[in-house]
Amino acid sequence: MPVVGDAFPLFRPGGDFTCSNATLRLICETPGASVTGHLTSNGTLLISQVTKPARLHISLVQAQAEISWDTWGQLQFSPTPAGPWQIITNAPNPYVTSVAGNRFFRVVN
Repeated sequence: MPVVGDAFPLFRPGGDFTCSNATLRLICETPGASVTGHLTSNGTLLISQVTKPARLHISLVQAQAEISWDTWGQLQFSPTPAGPWQIITNAPNPYVTSVAGNRFFRVVN
């Protein structure tokens, strides 16, 4: 996956295609990931934003659930997969909680 600041030449300057200040969104093979870039006047795609989905890791530690995630975002929980979702304000990473009851977790950017 590209990172912010990567540059990819798409066409040669002075060719048949001219464009400036265009914004492109690329579709990635990773579900939920996106890459945004700007097409410069010299035909180069300059990557300006890369977003990847969070991966949650859940472990049982001393009879409690330990939830950690690998990207920036806010941890949320819900009693059902359909919601309503509530933010866990200032949740530390990892977040430790009771295993009692049904709760679903997600991380949103």
